[in-house]
Amino acid sequence: MSLKNLIVVAGLVLVTTIYVGCVDVPDKAPEFPDFRTQTRFIQADPALGSAQITVDGSGVATVNYQEASEYLNLPAGNRVMAVSGETQSVALESDGKVTVVVFPKESPTATRFRVYRERRTFDALVDTVAQVRFINAGLEADGSIVPYNIIDMADSSDVVLELSFRQNSGYLNLKAGSYKFGVRVSGTEDVVATADVTVANGERHTAVIFGEQASLTLKPFKDD
Repeated sequence: MSLKNLIVVAGLVLVTTIYVGCVDVPDKAPEFPDFRTQTRFIQADPALGSAQITVDGSGVATVNYQEASEYLNLPAGNRVMAVSGETQSVALESDGKVTVVVFPKESPTATRFRVYRERRTFDALVDTVAQVRFINAGLEADGSIVPYNIIDMADSSDVVLELSFRQNSGYLNLKAGSYKFGVRVSGTEDVVATADVTVANGERHTAVIFGEQASLTLKPFKDD
């Protein structure tokens, strides 16, 4: 190597050494954002009674049949939920408010948990209407499924048709006020359960169908 090239190389090495010495190199990787999900559990299986629910191996709530937990601040992402020794991977969206229903099992391989989205934590509720949705968690003792219609008892008009097991109606817009909703077995005129719901503009409610046809319950829960 010529003297000239040797001087150039030595200069580059010197400059590089000085530059690296001036750079503040972090000694650890940046922390991953702590995304969370506001999660409420509704216990819909009569066979479980008072059910202890765990998430990623830790107990988070004990919920009685036909009752709901408070909204819990859980990590977002794929979580392993368990009840009565049965585990299931459940995805929770970041910055979300969700309801998770613990269902009775229509078959030995059926899952327990299903997520029903409410809203993102930073999305304001529409303050010009009231909203109600319906979820069918009613199952016969033999595992058979009965679809139900939801009616407005004031005039017997249909609100939701053919709501099957595990299905939800989506949020329905209502005028603020007090309502009595009835549950009919699809294809009949028999009202097998009723519930009173009072809603205000800017409020949401989730009404859940519980139990068997012979002893059905419709129960509303106010969403956050």
